Amino acid sequence: MFDPLKPVPPGRRTALGILFFVVFFALWGAVTFGGIVPPLFLADPVKAAKSGVELFTQ
Repeated sequence: MFDPLKPVPPGRRTALGILFFVVFFALWGAVTFGGIVPPLFLADPVKAAKSGVELFTQ
């Protein structure tokens, strides 16, 4: 049923890698935009991206 040492096919590996980032940013956005964590402790993804672009361009 499940072989732990069986190699993961390249297509599935790519899909899992992309899925990880999608889930990570979705949870980050849900936690920050939902008000579970205040902005004092964790910035929302949009604000972090804007700050990153600003730091990169200046």
